[in-house]
Amino acid sequence: MVCTLTSGSVALALLLVATAFSLGASFGLPGLSGHGPGYAAQAMPPASSVLPTLRYSLENTTLPYGGGGVTFDPLTHLFYVVDRNGSVVAVNESTGAATYLLDVPSGEYAHIAVDPFHSLGFVVTGISDSLTVFNLTTRTILANLTLTGDFTRGVALDPQKELAFVTNGTQVDAYNYSLWKVVATQVLPNSSPMSAASIAIDLLHRVVGVTFGLHYLALMSEQNLNIVALETVVYSPYPLAYDPASNDFIAGDSNGNNLSLVPENSPQSVVNLTLPGPAWDLEGITVVIGGFDEALIWVYPNFSGGASLTVLNVATEQFVQQINATSGWPASIAVDPQTLVALAVDPLSGLDSLFVPSLAGYTPLTFAERGLPSMTPWSLTVGTALSSSDTPFIYYWETNGTASFSVPPVLVFLPTPASGTLTVAGTPLWQWIDFALYSTPTSYTVAFDEAGLTSPAIWNVNLTGTNYSSSQGTSGASLGFSVVNGTFSFIVGGPSGYTVSPSTGTVAVQGAGTTVHLTFTPTSSGSYLLTFTASGLASGSAWAVTLQTTPVQTRSTQNSSLSFSVTDGSYSFTVTPPTGYSATPLTGSVTVSGSATTVTLAFAAVAPTDFEVTFMESGLPAQSNWSMSFGGVTAHSTGTQITFSVPNGSYVFQVGGIHGYTAHPSNGTMRVEGSALVQDVQFVADSASPAGAAPNSGSLTTDLWYVMLGAGVVAVVGLVLFWTRARARPPVSSPTV
Repeated sequence: MVCTLTSGSVALALLLVATAFSLGASFGLPGLSGHGPGYAAQAMPPASSVLPTLRYSLENTTLPYGGGGVTFDPLTHLFYVVDRNGSVVAVNESTGAATYLLDVPSGEYAHIAVDPFHSLGFVVTGISDSLTVFNLTTRTILANLTLTGDFTRGVALDPQKELAFVTNGTQVDAYNYSLWKVVATQVLPNSSPMSAASIAIDLLHRVVGVTFGLHYLALMSEQNLNIVALETVVYSPYPLAYDPASNDFIAGDSNGNNLSLVPENSPQSVVNLTLPGPAWDLEGITVVIGGFDEALIWVYPNFSGGASLTVLNVATEQFVQQINATSGWPASIAVDPQTLVALAVDPLSGLDSLFVPSLAGYTPLTFAERGLPSMTPWSLTVGTALSSSDTPFIYYWETNGTASFSVPPVLVFLPTPASGTLTVAGTPLWQWIDFALYSTPTSYTVAFDEAGLTSPAIWNVNLTGTNYSSSQGTSGASLGFSVVNGTFSFIVGGPSGYTVSPSTGTVAVQGAGTTVHLTFTPTSSGSYLLTFTASGLASGSAWAVTLQTTPVQTRSTQNSSLSFSVTDGSYSFTVTPPTGYSATPLTGSVTVSGSATTVTLAFAAVAPTDFEVTFMESGLPAQSNWSMSFGGVTAHSTGTQITFSVPNGSYVFQVGGIHGYTAHPSNGTMRVEGSALVQDVQFVADSASPAGAAPNSGSLTTDLWYVMLGAGVVAVVGLVLFWTRARARPPVSSPTV
């Protein structure tokens, strides 16, 4: 039966993010306070403008069986709730009205997730240990799966791959809902039945986070559920959320008032925080992104009544506000990132109120993508605040002024515009981002090689969500990834009994392949890490160290350190610096004795060295004045050579013109590469030139010789005519008397 429930019959509470939030961070940069990326703080508005505003009152109202789990659908802007008896309702955040959908198997700790792209809902319960799949549109159950393990408490989805990840206290199952079967299972180590278990997923990097046991968080490759990191977090870790702005998994303590922030790209750097006030018990965590890198923590004070919503600024690791609600026992919470309205559910009485945020001076920005395949995760940064989504929309809230944004490529798709600036002036803004395939995508190889494994073993690398494993029997095995330009995160997993360095990190690809060296070290043997660290190099500079082991090992890197796995002893080493740098020490010896050892290398740029370029003349008479122009500098000589002193580089030369002679070569280009050069220049006399004429030697010029020769010819002709006429003249007659 389908019916519509009024707000007065629903045990729900819509709570807001009623505070000033700090901007998020650039993805993948070095962390603040040891976790996540760096942040730029945004000033908080006055306290009077951040107080919550009552929107609906749901006091003294209940669901028939109390609340359970809640999730938000970003495409329809509906909240979906499941209660303890298995009733599923859809809630309109604008009116608070709830529409009954259907019933699923009942049980404590019911949790719900929806795939809006396939119009599917997923419910797990902790008593019946079942996974129920139903159609959101037709409101019909499609599958009921009884799960192995005990006390099922979490479900997370990857709609693009049609995978539902379900967890309990002992194992994690990957359920493919296009094949309708479990395709992967990971038994959790160090766990016990009935222990709390929750799950969250990073869709951008395909990493699944699972809390279990008394104080464990496992990071798994989505592809096959291989555990790539296992960390100790707060006691009884439940619930769990993922923050894409900081790249942190956030684990809460269901029996205390503590939090653990675990950065995915450096899971060993766990940050533990304590909530202010009395001993709270955490029951729900959700994350607000898009300019507000905030975690909303739904808590109650240790069975004493009086639920509360605590707001954590993840960037600064500060608790910025607590909003007291009514009595009750909170269960879970979800948030709409476009309106910043949150829905909190109480499994006992549902006694809470609906608020909306007071965001004076903030304007909503909506970015919408076109061109990506459906369900493809993409990301966008406004200022320094990163957001990601597998829907076509990403939302931000900004103060008046200019807001610069940038969009990275997604797989082989390029965004247009890839960056830009918006003017925020109080009116909501909409910006389309169009993605198109690379016209000729070029891929490069990122190779991971290993050293230190002395027997056949399994090791793997997860590069931005794509997992590769290697079965190898000798040292030096390598894994290769074919990628386009970009910056990629990686997590390394290895066999038990070994540690690996580095275990996580990032690798940048820009027009060429690169290699990451991995060193495995036995945890219970006499092998130790010998690490060389570099300072003074420009980013991306390649350097190498050759270590006199048996056999000799040479390792190179573009990072700030590289490592060898060695036993006790003394080892000679030689450093190969990048071109243009010197290293101190360049060679040396290091002794390893019972522990890891570090050698510090200082690199310094070397001033450029000049080299002589000499032009040798032949063919001109002695003392002829000739010239050369080289690299824009002109020099003259009456000798047989002209010399320039220049650093490495390419230079254009030009021979000065000499009348009556042709130079070979007369011009050209020379490249100086670390040594002196000599260039012969041969002058050849032109055919019309008088033999023996010396150009520019101080004697009469050729033109003057021609003038004098012409004058002589004229004089001779004049004399001949004069004598001829004189001889033909008749005799002068005598005057007549």
